[in-house]
Amino acid sequence: MTANCLIKTARNYIFLFLLVLSYQSFAQPANDNCANAIPINIPNGGFDLGLFASAQSDLTAATLQAGESFAPSIITAGLNKKSVWYKFTLPTTRSARISLAQPGSAIQAGNVGFAVYKTNNCVPGDQQISTKFSPIEIFGSSFHPCVDAGDYLVQVSSNQGANGPVFITLDLSDTTGALYDKPINAYLYTNINTNKTSIIDFLVQCQTIDNAAENCLPTGAFKDYTKSTWHTFTTPAYFDWFSILLTALDNIPTPEYLVGYRIYQGNSRITPVASLVLIGGCDSMKVNGYYPDKKVYKCGELLPNTTYTVQLLYHKDFIKTLRMAVAWGGVAQTKGPLPVSSLPTPNNMGTLNANGGGINNLASDNWGCNSRHSQNACPKTMPTSGLLSGNQKYTLSTFFSFTLASTSTLNITVNQSCSPVPLVRLYKQSLTANCTDLDTANIISVFTNYSPVLSCLDAGNYVLQVMGVDSTLPKTNYHWSSLSTTTSALCLQSHLGGSFNITINAKTEVATNKFSLSAPGKFDKINANGAGVMQPLVPYVQYTSVKDTFGCGNTVLPDTIVCNSGFTKAAYRQFVVTDSLIFVPPNSIWSTTLLYKGDANALATSQNAFNFPQKISGLIPYSKCLGGYSTNNQACIVPGTYTLASFDTRIGYETSFQPFSVSNSQSKYASPGTAQNMGDLLSYVPFNTIFNSDTDTFTCRDNPVTIDGIAPCGTSYGPGNKLHYRQFYLSEPSLISINGTWGGNSLFRGKATDGIAGLKSMGSNWTCFRSASVPSSCDALSDGWYTVVSYGTGPSFTNPIPSRADNYQSSLLGEVSLFNITITKGCAKPNFNRPSKASIDTLTGQPYKLEWGPQTGHTAAYPVTNKKYTLNRENFNCNQDTAFIKQYMTTCNADNVKVAFYVFKTTQESYIQIDDIADGLWSRLYAFDVRTGDSSKLKNDTSYQPCLIRKGKMEFCKLQPGTYTLVYYAPANYTCNSVTPTIYIDQVGTSRFDNANKAYDFGPIIPDST
Repeated sequence: MTANCLIKTARNYIFLFLLVLSYQSFAQPANDNCANAIPINIPNGGFDLGLFASAQSDLTAATLQAGESFAPSIITAGLNKKSVWYKFTLPTTRSARISLAQPGSAIQAGNVGFAVYKTNNCVPGDQQISTKFSPIEIFGSSFHPCVDAGDYLVQVSSNQGANGPVFITLDLSDTTGALYDKPINAYLYTNINTNKTSIIDFLVQCQTIDNAAENCLPTGAFKDYTKSTWHTFTTPAYFDWFSILLTALDNIPTPEYLVGYRIYQGNSRITPVASLVLIGGCDSMKVNGYYPDKKVYKCGELLPNTTYTVQLLYHKDFIKTLRMAVAWGGVAQTKGPLPVSSLPTPNNMGTLNANGGGINNLASDNWGCNSRHSQNACPKTMPTSGLLSGNQKYTLSTFFSFTLASTSTLNITVNQSCSPVPLVRLYKQSLTANCTDLDTANIISVFTNYSPVLSCLDAGNYVLQVMGVDSTLPKTNYHWSSLSTTTSALCLQSHLGGSFNITINAKTEVATNKFSLSAPGKFDKINANGAGVMQPLVPYVQYTSVKDTFGCGNTVLPDTIVCNSGFTKAAYRQFVVTDSLIFVPPNSIWSTTLLYKGDANALATSQNAFNFPQKISGLIPYSKCLGGYSTNNQACIVPGTYTLASFDTRIGYETSFQPFSVSNSQSKYASPGTAQNMGDLLSYVPFNTIFNSDTDTFTCRDNPVTIDGIAPCGTSYGPGNKLHYRQFYLSEPSLISINGTWGGNSLFRGKATDGIAGLKSMGSNWTCFRSASVPSSCDALSDGWYTVVSYGTGPSFTNPIPSRADNYQSSLLGEVSLFNITITKGCAKPNFNRPSKASIDTLTGQPYKLEWGPQTGHTAAYPVTNKKYTLNRENFNCNQDTAFIKQYMTTCNADNVKVAFYVFKTTQESYIQIDDIADGLWSRLYAFDVRTGDSSKLKNDTSYQPCLIRKGKMEFCKLQPGTYTLVYYAPANYTCNSVTPTIYIDQVGTSRFDNANKAYDFGPIIPDST
């Protein structure tokens, strides 16, 4: 081996020695792997505050581990070649700063950085990168004022150029900025005495706790509840219940979140928590975003005028805006908690004010804690476990006492602000010094806050018990928006702490009404003289009865009441008549009344029947029920004594029967021989006007008769039994409509005064009608006599009870019958619809003579020779000439069913124009006189060429001197119309017919010689 070789070998050994020495000096750091992360120790279970440093780690020999990832910014900076790990745990929210440092300056800035992961699982990924700490690519720090409780991993990484020791520091503070985070900063509810409910909204996010002991059950269900807020309030001077309510505001009912709850006596703002008195232990509430949960303290569970502090604890991950409310209820203690004779005013109401119209007596009280049944030893009226009524248990009571000076009707109303309705019991007895003497056996009525009418209570002493409910309403009864700062109380405890007003309306009642026939002479005498003797009623005189008031006592009744059987009281009135008359009751009758023939007073006396439930026999009903609004209640009476009995069940109701009268009305037109003769209507009634018949009255006399098979018309009041006759004459066919009063009418052809045997029915359209008209213009009534029979229904002297199916008196007795006739002439008859009746000049009795000649303004240069002729008007009615046309004529069109003829003659060669042809009409011109034997040419003469004329096509015809027939044809629907021919004539070549080409030349027409 040469010297050089020896030197080279020595150098290699030295290099290997130095390399081994280097690896011995720069071994892998202990926290090179995530699972071996070096902890940063925070004393006091992690609750200490201040600056805490980790142990140093040398990056020189650091490596990467399988699956290790890096924050994107770390990768971008190229600091992902090697890493070391640290870890720490925060037991509660903190303001925190993490810093990366080195003990010297071996590593250049930019060669190292760090990222923080919120997890304790290795190896973390990008999803676990803390949202509170930003990754740092140099020596420096990352800060956040609100870092959540939990486990954190810190990854310190670098490029290959980072060789040397590093360490991290953790600077912790509890100044997170969260509201009400410390006992000394507890939210203070003010104005509790003014406001019945007070609220505060706050965000739970960065709150902390001071140590593990502050956690509610840190090793149990609440071990992760490491946030809290503090709240303090002072209770009012008086209250019956006090409540703390808590809810979130996101309007979502699920899920529910558990919130820890403690309550201390004392003020944490000025007193250390250790010195406060814990009275609520470690409790909880369930919060959702819809319904508020609550803690309720009632009846001594909290002291008045005392300050309390509430701590609420939340899960470390809980972040929501909450609303916390403190609410209370209570006015004062109950004034009448015991039913004893020493009951104070106003619960001792004394003698109630009362009169015939009713007087309100007012009182009020509260349902305080001293009204609880469990507090008072009166088990008869206040069972300790409460009184179950419906689905409510009543456990609160207060009492009132009062006296009635006379028989009275009471209406008792209780008005309260909170549900449910109170339960009220009324006792008929006096109070003693011992509450156990009030006996439920003496209860006369049990009702809720709106009572029934308590009628006819006897004079004496009474006790009223008003019961309430003390139950906490379920949380679903309220929404978070129900909570607001207000002076109005929430009804959290139903009636407890609430007040109410009571109104007792007291109305004095009479014992028995004056005209009850409770003794002889106890009735109202109508039209009595000074000696008390009833005088006969005079027709058409208005009579009034004395008003009466139905009392508490029931009265004797007739043994026959056709209205119904439920009446218990009656007022009796009597009168006398000496003739057969119509009884006319008042239009308004407010107590159902019956008319009886008979002397109720005499019958009751003879039968010794003066008291309920006795019955008076022998009274004969002479009406059905009279009552309400009606003008159809009249009855038929014959000489004798009559009793009016007004019935009712109401107490204190005033009844009267006024004004009423009797009449002796007679019908004028009740027989065919006395029928009203309306005469010839067309002779003095302008067409299209109304003619009224005379009025007549339906009376108690019946005259039913069947006429030409038509039985009397009935109504809902009963069968027709009263008839009135009226007759009129039509001198020509006419269109009519008849409108009559309710009851029914029938129209007959014929004259009633000639006897009903000659009357003939006009058919169903004119039978038993109130209003009727001719069906169409083609149904005109022909000329002649007609009779209208009007029908009425009702009782009579021989049959005083109407034959109605129901129990009401209503009929047409005493009502008037009346009708009016609207009349229009029918279609005028045709005059010229046969050849023999053809229209000619009515003055000369010859065919119309048509001649042209000089007219006004005529000159030789400008001749004016045309002349206009207007022929007689022809009418087309509903009749048709179809048979005649088909047999004797040739028509212009298939719809031609009516015809009219005109005859004229000319003495000159002329042009003529036939004008004013209505739409739908056709015309034809014949060169002969249709009145002669030549009329046969209408059917079969073809030796001429007629000129056809229709509206919209006027034609000019050149005629030779002679006689001509103009024929019009009309369709079936051309009804109640007419035609008036207009003919223009002029000489040939004149200016009127300046275009000879328009002329229609008949050709070789040879007119007849006439």
